[in-house]
Amino acid sequence: MYSNLDRLLHLLQTNVEAIDACYSHTGFKYSSTEELILKHGATYIDINKKSRLKGIPQNCYQNCYDIMLRRPDLTYCEGYATTSKIPIAVVHAWLVDSERQVIDPTWGRRNDPVYIGITFERDYVINFVNTHKLQGILESYYLRQKMMDIEEILNGAVQHP
Repeated sequence: MYSNLDRLLHLLQTNVEAIDACYSHTGFKYSSTEELILKHGATYIDINKKSRLKGIPQNCYQNCYDIMLRRPDLTYCEGYATTSKIPIAVVHAWLVDSERQVIDPTWGRRNDPVYIGITFERDYVINFVNTHKLQGILESYYLRQKMMDIEEILNGAVQHP
């Protein structure tokens, strides 16, 4: 049986293969957000159990952005997540603390959540939101239009080993 993390990685790889089989992505460095995340994302399985930060359900981008503005000690992250109760890879945002533990104000800690994503520099996130008036860097219409000026994204990302 798969762990939640194995299942998440398998779901993303299956999506990449399906997209590659169906579409021609001439000129794009990556065929999809899933491929980008699999190649450059970090996995997160440790949850900060002490955090009491809570947000509005189904509002992960705004929740994390608002908290990031108030808490410079937390890093904004976007990618994919799943839990033992969710059968798909969900596009999601969360926060990461200095110990690489997840703080998820939208989902909390229930049902063994796991994550894979890219952490972004605070200034990059603020600039992106202010410039484009959008929440959700990786799933934004702006990014899809550029599909993908990936160097812009990766230059704003904090790469974890």
